[in-house]
Amino acid sequence: MSICRVSVVLRGWGAAAVLLTACSALSTQGKAERLAAQMRDRSLGLDAQSRAATQLVRMGGKGVGALAQMLGEDDTDLVEFACIALARIGPKASDAVPALIPLVKHDHLRVRALAIRALGMIGPAARDASPALLEALDDPEPGIRSSAANALVGIGYADAERIRDLLAEHEGPPEARQ
Repeated sequence: MSICRVSVVLRGWGAAAVLLTACSALSTQGKAERLAAQMRDRSLGLDAQSRAATQLVRMGGKGVGALAQMLGEDDTDLVEFACIALARIGPKASDAVPALIPLVKHDHLRVRALAIRALGMIGPAARDASPALLEALDDPEPGIRSSAANALVGIGYADAERIRDLLAEHEGPPEARQ
């Protein structure tokens, strides 16, 4: 931050607002990268990783890039953390949709479920995920099929309510059909 302050003094007040905005953006990006590194560091423990994820969620859209990068990691726990955080961010996480779509077919059940939930929570901005979510309606796991139907409702897919009702009718006990 001191480099930014010195630059403002050297350039004068006319450029101060532009320079401070640029410094703020760099600071935010740096913070997101540091928090992402903390999430990746298992030696810090689950509590520290969880706190880092929570701080990225609080950053809203500014933390999405760092979280989206985690979706490509081999560490399924990290991918799950990122999916949960993106779901909590909701519509402001729309930039992560392209990285979430392939996870709908992930080998790990929990990753599939959390990616589908995140897409539904992102809402209409995740409409590009419709084909993957429609395919997930054929998943061998009933919970995934149900989550996919709910996500289709969340993104505003036409006929999603009908799809959800049909799934409930064919898969759940009478009390689950309401």
